[in-house]
Amino acid sequence: MIVSVALAFLAASAAPADASAQPTPAPAVKKVKEKKICHTDQAVTGSLFPERTCKTKAEWDAEAAAVQGKGRSRQSSSAAAGEGD
Repeated sequence: MIVSVALAFLAASAAPADASAQPTPAPAVKKVKEKKICHTDQAVTGSLFPERTCKTKAEWDAEAAAVQGKGRSRQSSSAAAGEGD
């Protein structure tokens, strides 16, 4: 039992020694944190406290595009329903 543990330790310690002979520099990738944009919305549920929502510019743009897409689909479906009269 002790012999097998000692052999496992030696095998594990021998592998990093070979890898350290040729060090490869890790690429310096610096993750840029996007700035958040916060909006304060009026409470609509009877609360007196306004609700603050913070998102990145990409998240605000995606939400605006989704809202515009829903509006367009409603307009096109109502126009199609009016043509059938």
